[in-house]
Amino acid sequence: MEFSGNHNSGAHVFLFPFPTSGHIIPLLDLANHLINHNVNLTILVTTPLILPLLEPIRATHSSNSIQTLVLQVPEPPVGSNFATRIRSTFELYDPIVDWFNTHTSPPVAIISDFFLGWTHQQACRLGIRRIVFWPSGAFTCLVMSHKWRNLEEIFAKSDENCLVTFDNIPNNPEYPRQQVCTLSSQYRKGDRDWEFVRRGLLDNEKSWGALFNSCGEIEGVFIDGLKRQTGHDRVWAVGPLIQLDSNVVGPYYSQRGGLSAMPHDEVMTWLDDKADDSVVYVCFGSLSTLT
Repeated sequence: MEFSGNHNSGAHVFLFPFPTSGHIIPLLDLANHLINHNVNLTILVTTPLILPLLEPIRATHSSNSIQTLVLQVPEPPVGSNFATRIRSTFELYDPIVDWFNTHTSPPVAIISDFFLGWTHQQACRLGIRRIVFWPSGAFTCLVMSHKWRNLEEIFAKSDENCLVTFDNIPNNPEYPRQQVCTLSSQYRKGDRDWEFVRRGLLDNEKSWGALFNSCGEIEGVFIDGLKRQTGHDRVWAVGPLIQLDSNVVGPYYSQRGGLSAMPHDEVMTWLDDKADDSVVYVCFGSLSTLT
């Protein structure tokens, strides 16, 4: 992945995270790697949650490498659903365009979260590239793409346990609908907010490129499937983004996700005691709490 720009100063790229910790943290991990590859960043700050997460990176790199644009997302009414929250981010469309048009050296690309699919049309208006960032893997992307493209067919049956066949995924896997349609089950045809969400998620496929916090060794077949689906090769597995390296100060890793339920050293000691290929990592998502 390359960006055009002055070789000495580095290209200027705009990062737009979705304002929840599970989406912010991986994108900031990516930000650190981009800066280490001579890319200058402007990161959109829409919530105070981002600021403490940014500090360790800003302390590591020069002020020329990382700037911030602070814009407040209007707070949706109390009791609003997730779709309303996503649509509220669209209120930043014009302020972002105004900032671009008045910047002396505007970004050459936008990297934005997959919940911000509307930034594809914005990037087209600005004449720059939009790259969609997925904090999760390519398999998730293929599942979501199929669901949101075929909502009417998938929900034609009343049985929540009816099987959904994903013919865009190798081997055409099938899953009970209730297991794979948690968000899309809330969709209401004709609802302004949900139609906005659907358009945005489908617009992700139109983006110039896609980045996944995943690795080809695990998801190579799904990355290849996305290349076929989008019709181009600008699909990159860039993870795991949390690789330790000498270019990041230690506090970044201790602060990036809050206090751990188990000290990092204890986790590593436990893993070191296990035989190779004997541990399976399962993530239930950033909003799930096990009891």
